[in-house]
Amino acid sequence: MNVRRQAQYADKIRYASEQIRKQVDAIDKAVETGTRNLGRLVQDAKKTLRALNIELNDDAEERESPIEVPQLADRESGIELATGSEG
Repeated sequence: MNVRRQAQYADKIRYASEQIRKQVDAIDKAVETGTRNLGRLVQDAKKTLRALNIELNDDAEERESPIEVPQLADRESGIELATGSEG
């Protein structure tokens, strides 16, 4: 009886393993398709931007000289000075 259970368990594990492999293959295919589609989308976006004469920026270059936005405290103090000088 124990041998029979072990054989059934081995069959069950083989079946589960086969199902996992099929799912992995399906996921790999979906990732490849998504990557290919994303590449096409990026190329189309670049073409559109070029057609609209919009400059494409390099992320590394943007990080070196980011646009600075004044802090909220600076804005509030500026508002207080402006309202204080008026009133």
